[in-house]
Amino acid sequence: MKQTFQALFIISKGFGLVTLLILSSCSGYRIKNTGNPFESYKIRTLTVPMFVNHSTVAKASVPFTKEFVRLLSRYPNLKVYSGEDTAGMDAILIGIVTSKKYLHQTFVTKNEKFTEGKLKNSIGDRREFFVPTATGYEVSLRVVLIKNPRKAEVELAKSELAAYLQSNPSKIIFNHVMDVTGSFNREAGDTVNPDSPGTVNFSKNKGNFESSLSSTAKSAATQFKETVLDVF
Repeated sequence: MKQTFQALFIISKGFGLVTLLILSSCSGYRIKNTGNPFESYKIRTLTVPMFVNHSTVAKASVPFTKEFVRLLSRYPNLKVYSGEDTAGMDAILIGIVTSKKYLHQTFVTKNEKFTEGKLKNSIGDRREFFVPTATGYEVSLRVVLIKNPRKAEVELAKSELAAYLQSNPSKIIFNHVMDVTGSFNREAGDTVNPDSPGTVNFSKNKGNFESSLSSTAKSAATQFKETVLDVF
């Protein structure tokens, strides 16, 4: 009888261990960080200046800065500030947006339509052509966290030499790069008369792009949380 109880105890213990291993390996059962992700580095105050825009996408740094500040501000025991002033700060988060050199390389037409029908009337005597109706774009985002930052280190992180900054637990906490993509629809209406949909194409396209860039920045912040912050 005693041997039977011992055998059952060993089996139940082994079953519990196997169950734990299965649960921990299943998708969706990952333990995520909900506290200050930089607590182990003794970083409790952090400043985030406007991200640097080295890309061909105008004003790209604005939504990215906004979303990253919003993300980091959600963590308890981590005070997040905006601006370049590092006095009294434990660390600074530098963001750099880059892209390919030329505009036509950054923005790529995904869909288009031919200038026929009312669109033909809008272009007059010009030869018919294809009008883009959907455009995709791609940028790269580098995020560098510097502990006890000095001015020279901050300037280096903002420069083209940022890629050579090596991560180490006492100074460069991480130097992470990710590719970010987005797309937006373009309005392609006729301009036959003042009430035609094409008369406000520029405003509509600008609004569509700004909305897309905002969504892209949110996706980048989420990706950063899952691939960097949740790992700490």
